[in-house]
Amino acid sequence: MTVRVPESLAEVTPAWLSEALSFGRAAVRVTSVTVDRRLEGTATKALMRLTYDPATATDLPTRVCLKGGYSQESSRIIATGAYASEARFYREVRPLLCVRVPACYFAAVDESSLQGISILEDLSSSGARFGYAPNPLSVDEVAQVLELLANLHAPWWNSNKLDAYPWMEAPFERGSATDRFLRMHSVKDVARWLEEPRAKAVPAGITAEKVWSALWALQEQVGDAPACLLHGDTHLGNLYFDRSGRPGLLDWQTPWRGCWAHDVAYFITSALVVADRRRAERDLLAHYLNVLAGNGVPAPSPSQAWDDYRRYLAYGLFIWIINPREAQPDEVNEPYINRFSAAADDLEIFRLLA
Repeated sequence: MTVRVPESLAEVTPAWLSEALSFGRAAVRVTSVTVDRRLEGTATKALMRLTYDPATATDLPTRVCLKGGYSQESSRIIATGAYASEARFYREVRPLLCVRVPACYFAAVDESSLQGISILEDLSSSGARFGYAPNPLSVDEVAQVLELLANLHAPWWNSNKLDAYPWMEAPFERGSATDRFLRMHSVKDVARWLEEPRAKAVPAGITAEKVWSALWALQEQVGDAPACLLHGDTHLGNLYFDRSGRPGLLDWQTPWRGCWAHDVAYFITSALVVADRRRAERDLLAHYLNVLAGNGVPAPSPSQAWDDYRRYLAYGLFIWIINPREAQPDEVNEPYINRFSAAADDLEIFRLLA
């Protein structure tokens, strides 16, 4: 049995929801659906209120978040497989995790179009607090999230379990969807974005040529580190804290296999103001490595970890400099550009990657 993936939100009717939410569980009948909010970004999120036929009693929630590619920008992202990867993650990988992620009630992929759809827990109705770039975290909160990341990475560390998910890409492999996306850009694109007002605080020594060269130097240097399951997009906006203050990870459109330092460098740099990052990043990195070792993983040495952490800043620096406003507004882009460019300058990543 399969459930057809809707081509538009208009096709998400009570009948379709009844079929989807009955998949793999006792039959339920949805009698009405109301979209309370529709949020657009790299994906469409529709916050919905459902009512059920009392004759089909269910423990499913009356508020859900439906996620897929239903905006004008979606056709470009569908082609990368991002929505399909998220649906596959919730369907195949999430049940194996011991870290906090939203509950999923249904996930499906249209293999011909690569459209993916997921019906998820509506965290906003449960009192969750969401990460937001203009509101950086404290050092203690970052330490909490690093524990989560270590607990995510450890069970998959250098494991052949990753081979069971051929759709899970290694982002810097030549020919991968991410590699193709990066190569759609040029050094001229980086230069154009660096001239925008949102990049006014970028240190003078950070040039388009250096950013572009560092990105491809990183690609040449990523092959030796043990691979593990990555979230892949651990910026502050993909984080939430439940009402008890425990962190969890949202937006699994890029579940990747790769080096732990990708998630860790991307997260620490996005989440802290520059002064706190300068003061605490070595201690935070040591904390991550200690939690990793506590999970029985042969953690990298502090010196190797420090270089990997610095090296992977090249990806975040590039991504946020060229990030279009259709994906994130500049009130998000600007603080990230400032934080990543300051880190790249402080930590001399261009010399490391030369």
